[in-house]
Amino acid sequence: MRYNPQTYMGYIERILLRSPARHPLSAGANLPVCTRFPSACIPTAPRAPSGQCATIALFPAVFRTRFPGKTQEMMDQARRAPQTVTSDWMPLGGPAIEGVQIKEIRNVTVRSGVLTECFRPEWFTPPFPAAHIVHMALLPGGLSSWHCHREQSDVIVPIHGQLRIGVYDDREDSLTYKAFRLLHVSAARPVAIRVPPLVWHAIKNPSGESAAYIVVNDQPYHYAEPDDWILPPGSDAIPFTLD
Repeated sequence: MRYNPQTYMGYIERILLRSPARHPLSAGANLPVCTRFPSACIPTAPRAPSGQCATIALFPAVFRTRFPGKTQEMMDQARRAPQTVTSDWMPLGGPAIEGVQIKEIRNVTVRSGVLTECFRPEWFTPPFPAAHIVHMALLPGGLSSWHCHREQSDVIVPIHGQLRIGVYDDREDSLTYKAFRLLHVSAARPVAIRVPPLVWHAIKNPSGESAAYIVVNDQPYHYAEPDDWILPPGSDAIPFTLD
């Protein structure tokens, strides 16, 4: 016979209410009723340390769904997927990196199409002065080198396709020294990402279609001596990948 948690817990409740003084669950009073099984919860049951009703804490098998045969074997090997967004659909990423600022941009649907604002100085603190802007297109699977700037800051904005942006903090005086963050961004939900000097970053197009982004710099590009410092392909100086 298939067992019903509500019926089972009701049975337990009746037993305890008949002889409350002989059972540890009789301790306490006027405690909140379990929200998961309100009709079966024992109102006088103390709470477990986690805040869970003690009835459930003492009888976990009652509330653990079991599946027949091979199905249960597969479930035993699986794990719950981690949280990736908040309740208001803000993406969760890795640790915040000192000085890296992320501004979410909202696409605006208009009569003739979709309008997207790409940059404003006041989106960042302090305001970001635009001195140089470049457009970069990445072939399917394209991957940039890990690079950083000694003095220059970047603002990266995806404008087409999907991108993965890796950011690595190698500044010894930073509060987030050795931290790494992988950002998944696209033109469908664009962002503007400010990357400060000496923070390493790389960009990958993980899709089978082309992708593109613009980079706004706070200093004009120096053609003879670019402020671009690049690690050779395959370098293990940064122990992270964009895969």
